[in-house]
Amino acid sequence: MISEETRRKMRDAKLKNPTNYWLGKKRLHMTGKNNWKWRGDKVGYMALHSWVTRQLGDPKECEECGSKTAKKYEWANISKEYKRDLQDWKRLCSKCHFAFDGNQIGERAKTIKRRQEQKQNAYLRQRDSGGRFLPGGITL
Repeated sequence: MISEETRRKMRDAKLKNPTNYWLGKKRLHMTGKNNWKWRGDKVGYMALHSWVTRQLGDPKECEECGSKTAKKYEWANISKEYKRDLQDWKRLCSKCHFAFDGNQIGERAKTIKRRQEQKQNAYLRQRDSGGRFLPGGITL
């Protein structure tokens, strides 16, 4: 059991610590363009999506199919330029978002597969059948 005097001392120590004063509070004077880490249009993919969610809220309905019962809704970028323009985003369910970005996702997968094949071919060209390096860059 803690005595009243100990409780008072603990409370006073907590009140004197200025870092805890801001804990859980919004600092409006340090948000957005006033923040020293603000990157403007050079923002990354995830940070931009987080910014859109903070500005527009969590989507609750799909603008494409009108669904209100999907498990997950996402913000989709219309122009695919990922600018800080709130008019350039729309709410989509996961199914419609995949259909909207599907070609882009397929192209990315093809690029990754092609790079893996290039690395594998380079590895095979530099070694003999036993896996040993070939002298002087000889290719088989």
